[in-house]
Amino acid sequence: TSPSICIIDDEPDLVEACSDILTREHYLVETCTDGEKGLDLVKTRTFDLILVDLMMPKINGLAVLKEAKKADPRCQVVVFTGYPTIETAVSAMREGAFDYLVKPFMAHQLVSTIAKALARKRSTEAA
Repeated sequence: TSPSICIIDDEPDLVEACSDILTREHYLVETCTDGEKGLDLVKTRTFDLILVDLMMPKINGLAVLKEAKKADPRCQVVVFTGYPTIETAVSAMREGAFDYLVKPFMAHQLVSTIAKALARKRSTEAA
């Protein structure tokens, strides 16, 4: 079966663009434009990979990242942000993010980062 990916970001245009790109790559994509709903989704469903925005109203991407890792330590999480700082990158990586994408990013960057993250997940499952 195709890997499942959850995209959580409060920018509907970005969510739709990422979803279109990843659907064309034959991934099963679930989207959410609300951090709280995204958190509920992560707690109740299992995904191979989660793409989450760091800065969202009410709940931030780090909270989603922590919950995702608690629910399934093998789940790969890629964080993206329009406000990159060394501190946020370090805390995301410390919490277990696979990688960090700075908005705006190119489609090929998204696809390549996700392919690497899923390869990492497969290698941990095979071990």
